[in-house]
Amino acid sequence: MAAEFGIHAGQIAAWKKQLLEGAAGLFDDGRSQRAAEDAANDEELYEQIGRLKMEVEWLKKKLPNSPEGLRRCIMAKRTLASEKCGNIASDAADADEK
Repeated sequence: MAAEFGIHAGQIAAWKKQLLEGAAGLFDDGRSQRAAEDAANDEELYEQIGRLKMEVEWLKKKLPNSPEGLRRCIMAKRTLASEKCGNIASDAADADEK
């Protein structure tokens, strides 16, 4: 083959070795690699969903239940330091003043 195509025999041997080592990859359609990537992506998304659910629950506990309740907390914070409302009323009052 080397003489027929004018290529050095060492080059043909290197190509043959490369083909034998990577032949399985030539016929692989990438499904297994995509499946592994999808699984890693799913795991990351589930972690993010969990963090967001925890944030929502925390906010539900910290914020008053209604807009009227928040308004009362802001007014109470402006007039008297209300322990019930804590920092949330002061943050909302600061936002109103800006």
